[in-house]
Amino acid sequence: MTDVQLPDDLREMVQRDLQPVRPVASPFHRTTIVAGVSLLIMAAIVATSALRSDLATLPIWLGWGSSAVEIMLGLALVCAAVREGIPAASLPLGLRWVLLAGAVLVNFATAVVTWLHSQGAASTHQACLGYVCLRSELLLALPALALTLFLVVRAYPLRPSMAGLFGGAGAGLLADGVEHLLCPVSDLTHVLVWHTGAIFLLMFFGWLAGTIWEVLRDGNHRPPNRQKR
Repeated sequence: MTDVQLPDDLREMVQRDLQPVRPVASPFHRTTIVAGVSLLIMAAIVATSALRSDLATLPIWLGWGSSAVEIMLGLALVCAAVREGIPAASLPLGLRWVLLAGAVLVNFATAVVTWLHSQGAASTHQACLGYVCLRSELLLALPALALTLFLVVRAYPLRPSMAGLFGGAGAGLLADGVEHLLCPVSDLTHVLVWHTGAIFLLMFFGWLAGTIWEVLRDGNHRPPNRQKR
């Protein structure tokens, strides 16, 4: 077997990049971290806030139950995101898209069925209330999204934009699970525009953050141009 002589600039680049690394925790443990922080914050908010006025009239599976389903789906999406941080540990592409589509479908179905069961509180300031709900959902999702992205980039994601997309979707579902218990308006336009819209906005934010980080990472690790001899 013949020895392969590496170019001097490539050898220097590899030597500069060598450094001790710590083992990466499993996706389950990393998801548990996000779940613990998020559930603690959400429990505190639910315990200290006024719940929606029609919650008592909704079936328990539609009130608390659908909220719990959204939270569990949100954590599943967060898990899919942190798995992207470990090469060869990501979910199959088809399963990832099925999970994402299923989460969006559950959110849409929850909005429709809730609207059919209760019209909720009336409001003559829908735009103003919608902005309040949008801001509330984004703020609720921010800790989960920030922590998910931090755990992802602490590893080595091959597709940071994909990880950010799923992290944003997961954080959005977590926040919407709480907002479903707080927002008194069941109007379908309000929920789909301001609540579901917040989830898609978080997906975009996550995708954008992952894309920017990927560009910066690849730019810093670009090998130097070799001089022609």
